[in-house]
Amino acid sequence: MKKLWVTANEHLLDIRTDHRFVKYSRGPLPISEHDDASVYETIDFFYARKVIRVLYPGADDVFYDVGCGMGRILCLMARTSVKKVVGVELRPDLCEIARRNCAHLRGRKAHVEISCIDASSANMSDGTMYFFFNPFGPDTLNRVIRNIEESLAEHPRKIKIVYYNAVHESVLRSCSFLNLYHVFSSFKGQRVSFWRNT
Repeated sequence: MKKLWVTANEHLLDIRTDHRFVKYSRGPLPISEHDDASVYETIDFFYARKVIRVLYPGADDVFYDVGCGMGRILCLMARTSVKKVVGVELRPDLCEIARRNCAHLRGRKAHVEISCIDASSANMSDGTMYFFFNPFGPDTLNRVIRNIEESLAEHPRKIKIVYYNAVHESVLRSCSFLNLYHVFSSFKGQRVSFWRNT
């Protein structure tokens, strides 16, 4: 049943984001600043759509998927009326797949960019929505969240952060500028927490 669900969604969008259908390099991972990259996972289409509904994106929003992999949620968000969607990914092979998926995507409305860079050094100061599917450990997560916080001083704005499979949620809880405003759990029991600035 799950295979049919994934196949139907990918056919509808004209993308390939499932591990079984897309071959990519299994060589050594590029090393990030903190060397704490997590095992690659992707969000189920059902929960990706649920995340988008909770975020309630608008025409002025800029959405970042930090650790975008093959770009599944990027593609779904690009079909909304947001201003721009940006994928940040360390692995060049996954960046190439994400670019290909976004180029082939049916029903795309938003501009899409894929940035092949270590998230801890990426400039995401124009973002209003940030999505993390447990892409790395607490050191990199802390650096990225602090970069976002610093950008708010230069460019004040309302932001929302989604942390899917919130293994290192204590990092976000320690940030006084963030408030938890919504939580749900996936069928697999993965905690999904939603945060916004005060």
